[in-house]
Amino acid sequence: MQVFGVSGLNLSYGDLPYNRRKFVQFCVAETTDEIPIWPMFPVRLATLVRYAWWLQYHGIHGGMSTIKNYVSAVTEWCQSLGHPDPRQSEPWVYQRFRKEAPKYLEVCEGSRAKFAIQPGHMREMARDFDLSNMDDLEDAVMYSVLYYSTIRAGHVTPASASKKDVQHLLKFSNIAFEPSFENPETVVLVLDSTKTRDQNKKDPWWTAMGRCEIEALCPVRLLKLWYMRVYSGDPEQYVFARSAGELPRRRSSFVRRLRLRLTVVAPRLGLHSSEFDATNWSSISFRKGGLSALAPHVQPHELAQHADHASVETTRKYYLSQTVEHRAANTALMARAIIGGDGLPPVQVEAVWSSDVVDGTHSAGPVWQSGHGGN
Repeated sequence: MQVFGVSGLNLSYGDLPYNRRKFVQFCVAETTDEIPIWPMFPVRLATLVRYAWWLQYHGIHGGMSTIKNYVSAVTEWCQSLGHPDPRQSEPWVYQRFRKEAPKYLEVCEGSRAKFAIQPGHMREMARDFDLSNMDDLEDAVMYSVLYYSTIRAGHVTPASASKKDVQHLLKFSNIAFEPSFENPETVVLVLDSTKTRDQNKKDPWWTAMGRCEIEALCPVRLLKLWYMRVYSGDPEQYVFARSAGELPRRRSSFVRRLRLRLTVVAPRLGLHSSEFDATNWSSISFRKGGLSALAPHVQPHELAQHADHASVETTRKYYLSQTVEHRAANTALMARAIIGGDGLPPVQVEAVWSSDVVDGTHSAGPVWQSGHGGN
């Protein structure tokens, strides 16, 4: 099957990401003479709502939160082809659908969510790294970049060698050491495309990592070491490929080695082998861990920007109490409100929000340097 692509290109069905292929499946299966869907673009609001409802009966079992991701993928695709966002044709209709539909979804169970990497995991795994060993150095760099930048694993390690799985990989042309390669304080990453940003829309996203006290997990120091060991001089070389023309290690290999390392350090963290299941962690665990560590110190909109979330709504879960201890501690705070009285000492609430820094120069993002930090 051929699907009309961007700038007159014909993209095969297999070239499309899974969330776009799902929309093609819907269009093929559900178009009728009475309610035609072809051609797919521009997408009408009625089609989008039908698609969202159809998903729950065709393999998407995560409820409305997952369905929204598939709907967003369609609207991104539509906009990348120059068409308007169908949700904006009658915003109140789509908002009402989003609010009411979850009450009637018949499928609501999801796959088992992966756990977040905790600071203790990072600390203990770092003790085992021998940075003169290429495998250890590779893991150390990947772990620190994924944890501190919270970029998605697809920028570091591909699920396969297919075009759609390598399209977001970091290249050396996407990184810069500031203020210089010789004495870097910061590494800037510019991503041509992400899960939420289509490359054809020319909407790149950037983030940055600074030096940190833990040398064994300092992303600036480790990236510089990795750069000196593997960079061939070709700016199109993938950052985590050991030579030009190669691909980084596959995701399955990355996950296997991560789980082995976690199994090794588990006893040091007080976990017996009989109560430790390494399959609870995967590549996304670094992103979850980094965002969970940052959340108590920044406002939701800042965390959403750091994470490249499509909306602050996605970020909200990082601010919810997720442990028994956190929720039990709320009892004392609520009881004080009930008791009241002058004899009760005031409640001291620790401030967790950082104040916004309004600076027109800095908020515009970094000035992208040419070359590779002077090397």
